Amino acid sequence: MSRLRDALSPGGWPLHRSLTAIVLAVTAASLIVIAVLSVIGLRTYLDRQLDQQLTGVVDRAIGNRPPGGGQSGNTTTTPPTGSPLGFIGAGEDTLGALIENGVVTRADRIQERTYTSVDAGTQQAILGVRVDGHAHTISVRSADSTSSSRSPYRVMAQVRADGKVVVVGLPRSGVDAAVGQLALIITVVSLAGLLLAGIAGTAIVRRTSGR
Repeated sequence: MSRLRDALSPGGWPLHRSLTAIVLAVTAASLIVIAVLSVIGLRTYLDRQLDQQLTGVVDRAIGNRPPGGGQSGNTTTTPPTGSPLGFIGAGEDTLGALIENGVVTRADRIQERTYTSVDAGTQQAILGVRVDGHAHTISVRSADSTSSSRSPYRVMAQVRADGKVVVVGLPRSGVDAAVGQLALIITVVSLAGLLLAGIAGTAIVRRTSGR
């Protein structure tokens, strides 16, 4: 019994403190694992949904799907003024570009139902997207012209019937916001759980140890 007490009480710690510390450590480790798995699971699910939406917009852009096909409730019903790609059903902040002979001939983003040109850095990133029909992530400058911040976009490139490459991108900000909110909630709940576990553990150990 004395050996067990010595093992659980390093450095002369009282037994009840050592047991409480062990309970808190195990609880914290469990909460961390649950938090990480929850965040990864949510991000994977939302990324999959975003990629499915992106595929639908690409299909409409290259003519593989009739206008409005697979359109979600939060998209526009008519192309924005000056649209080079005819994004029927494309929503706000959708990125669109045309590449011909390795040169970006048009690269815009939908803002207030009109296309605004993207910066040179974004155009360079668009040129680097593999034309394989799969979603990739690039960094796009903020829509605010006075800001130098950049945001992640999921983009996809496919060849159109006329030989031009169509690149479409959707903002990943919604995914990041949802994941960030979940992480915040998990953090608050975990801290509260650790506090309650510490209080309960201390009370139980003191009662069982007669202190």
